[in-house]
Amino acid sequence: MIQYIKPEELINPEFETIVLKTMVDGSSNFNGITHFTRVKSIKMGEGWDDVVYLRKRTIYDPETSVKNKDGGHV
Repeated sequence: MIQYIKPEELINPEFETIVLKTMVDGSSNFNGITHFTRVKSIKMGEGWDDVVYLRKRTIYDPETSVKNKDGGHV
């Protein structure tokens, strides 16, 4: 479930912004998104908000991190 955060939490280093990519069929890939917030739109003007999608950063732990085929960690 994607959770809402307050706009002022955007500066929190625990989160990184995700830019949605449009798929060939016109849909968007929401994989990896853990949080979202709404901010006043600069482009659309008064009364409009933009949705900002975020991912919570995880702390690297070599004990639980998945290894890739080259022996490094993902």
